[in-house]
Amino acid sequence: MTQPQGALLVGSVNYDDAETTMRTAAALLGDRLTRIPDGEVGKRFHWIMFQPDVLGEAVGIERVGEEPIPFKAGLDARPLRIADGVDAAGIVLPPLGYADAAIESYAVFTRLRDEGAVPAGIRFQVSLPTPVAIISSFFSGDDRAAFEPVYTAAMLRELDEIVAAVPHDDLAVQWDVASEMGIIEHAAGYGKVMDAW
Repeated sequence: MTQPQGALLVGSVNYDDAETTMRTAAALLGDRLTRIPDGEVGKRFHWIMFQPDVLGEAVGIERVGEEPIPFKAGLDARPLRIADGVDAAGIVLPPLGYADAAIESYAVFTRLRDEGAVPAGIRFQVSLPTPVAIISSFFSGDDRAAFEPVYTAAMLRELDEIVAAVPHDDLAVQWDVASEMGIIEHAAGYGKVMDAW
C-alpha cells in the first residue's frame, strides 16, 4: 500500500483569520504541504456567498425579490438578474474582492515565513471559484450566457492583480470546482443548472 506523500488544503479552513490558519496548517502538516491557503477568511468564509453583495453594487444588476434572504454572517442570498433593458456587455463590475484578500493574506504569509512559522519552499495558495460557480448559483435563464463574459473578464482582472502582486515562485492558484462537480453529478440543487448550460 502506498503511504500518503503530502497534503492538499482545498482552501476553506475553519479559523477566523489567515494567520491562525497558516500557523496551524504549518505546525500540523509542515513538510507535507507544498502550498498553504489563507483559509478563505472574512467575507469569503462562506465561499461564494459574498458575491451577490458585491455584484449587486453594479449598475444594471438587480436582486430578485423584495426581501433579503438572510444567510450566515449577514449575507443576502437573493438571486441576481440583469435589469430590464440593460446590455450585459456594458455592465461595469466593482472589484470582486479576491485580489484584495490575496494581497493582504500574502503579506501575512511572507511575515510568517520570515519568522520561520511557515517553512521555506511552501507556496501561497489562492483558491478561486470559476465563473460557472457564480453564474450558475446566482443567475438564471438567458442572464447566465449574457453575464458570463462580463464576470469572466472581472475574474481575470482579479487574477492579473494577484499575479502582479505575488512572485510566481511563491504562488499557487487553485480553481475550485465544487459547483461544476455538482452540475456534472446532478447533485441536489444543481439539476436545473445542467439543463441551462
